[in-house]
Amino acid sequence: LRVSRQHPTHPLLCVPPLPAAPPRSAFLFRSAFSPYHPFLAKKKQTEGTETIAENRKARFDYAIEETLECGIMLQGSEVRSVRDKQVSIQEGYVSARENPLSLTLHNVNIGELAHAAHNTGHKPKRTRALLAHKKEIIKLARKMAIKGYTIVPLSLYFKNGYAKVLVGIGKGKTRNDKRDSISQREAKRDIDRALSKRRNS
Repeated sequence: LRVSRQHPTHPLLCVPPLPAAPPRSAFLFRSAFSPYHPFLAKKKQTEGTETIAENRKARFDYAIEETLECGIMLQGSEVRSVRDKQVSIQEGYVSARENPLSLTLHNVNIGELAHAAHNTGHKPKRTRALLAHKKEIIKLARKMAIKGYTIVPLSLYFKNGYAKVLVGIGKGKTRNDKRDSISQREAKRDIDRALSKRRNS
């Protein structure tokens, strides 16, 4: 039973009764399902780009004409291996098909976890699906049908917490093209050295 209290300075006025305190269980219920509760709070998304593996050999062997950023479908054990940088993409290649529509990554080695159970692991060089817009996959498939063109993975990285693969399409270089690439690379290296010496002097 709540009784009105007399006002401390005006005896003729009455102060409304104080509201009853809610039970302790109400606070526990509210805090447990609060968005600030540690168990229900959303995990902060990692921002930026973290490079996991690069395929420098592909840029040396092929004249890359176009690139495309794709998503990649990975198993849980594969994600952990990729984060540990147990990945090799140098021998990998990509196939694109228009009918049925598909974009797949082949021969990329994602190492197995040492502590993973036998039935929960993954095959290191299994075929993995890549994710891209339909029109981009059709474009790659039609380009790939032209003699001499190949699609190769250029890099694998995390972007804002999601695994991505940068693929490139291009033609294989001839021996002369490779010699030119080596000459250009060495000339650039010499220029960089000369500039660094000038800055330090």
